Amino acid sequence: PVTGTSNSFNVGAGAATQLVIVTQPVGGANGSALSTQPVIEIRDAFGNLVTDNSTQVTVAISSGAGGTLGGTQTLTAVNGVITFSNLALSGTVGENYVLQFTSSPTLTPANSNNVTISSGTATQIAINAGNNQTAVAGTAVTTVPSVIVRDANGNPVSGVEVTFAVASGGGTVVPTTAVTTNASGIAAVTSWTLGTIAGSNTLTATSTSLTGSPLTFTATGTAGVATLANTTVTADPTSITANGTSTSTISIQLKDANGNNTTELGGKTLTLATSAGSLQGSLSTSGSGLYTQVLQSPTTVGTATLTAKLDEDAVTNTASVSFTAGVATLANTTVTADPTSI
Repeated sequence: PVTGTSNSFNVGAGAATQLVIVTQPVGGANGSALSTQPVIEIRDAFGNLVTDNSTQVTVAISSGAGGTLGGTQTLTAVNGVITFSNLALSGTVGENYVLQFTSSPTLTPANSNNVTISSGTATQIAINAGNNQTAVAGTAVTTVPSVIVRDANGNPVSGVEVTFAVASGGGTVVPTTAVTTNASGIAAVTSWTLGTIAGSNTLTATSTSLTGSPLTFTATGTAGVATLANTTVTADPTSITANGTSTSTISIQLKDANGNNTTELGGKTLTLATSAGSLQGSLSTSGSGLYTQVLQSPTTVGTATLTAKLDEDAVTNTASVSFTAGVATLANTTVTADPTSI
């Protein structure tokens, strides 16, 4: 057989047929540039690089909800290679996005691996839980106030400092130092104790430069159960004529441990007793924990002590009413002599 060696020759690439991703895109922070930018090559049917300098390649999101691409999305090939440099992806943390690369003229497109993003820069703050609560004045609310911090696409952002402070109503919040958002973007106080005076209380949550800051939580402090030590008993007037008809109005104001007027009897029965004179009718109330009953004088001078009880336990405070002699009368004034014979 005849053998021999040919001169060297070059085998060129065939016609361009497909796009191939040689560097897969890798996500970055929401709204920021991809941490790894994609690189695409134009190849023939056998996978050889085609040194094309005119084909334009465009990238778009082919799957994944709520995503938006930023940056330059159409480039022209340089020697068959398309190198993206500033693509940015905005969307939802945890969502899998697939980028598709297409061309003009049309070649077989290429789809990327799943691309995910992390939370972007914090832009907004909102109440998460613990607003519009009611608790007894001087006690802690049941649900601790918390806020959530998000980026521009609503993704929770961790590591953001939020400061909570009592704004009105007194009371205390723990801690008074800044609280850092957790992996879910939430920052919560340890406790919020309302002021001792019944009424409105407010708490603010502040994180500088975030939309929505400062936030205000509102809670209402209510009066607690009536206590023996703080409930008051008063008389008006404190001195009446001992004529069997004069009267004094006895008032009992229920007060809780913090001195707030209260209607809460704690399941007990309120009664009023006097050491002299007679109580007319029964205790009545017009609201706000104020009860009244009328004391009628006896016909003898002296002093009455008015005592209120919650069941069998006496209220610490008492009231006194003096019964005094009236104006002298012709019928009752007496004239006597001693001795009657001299």
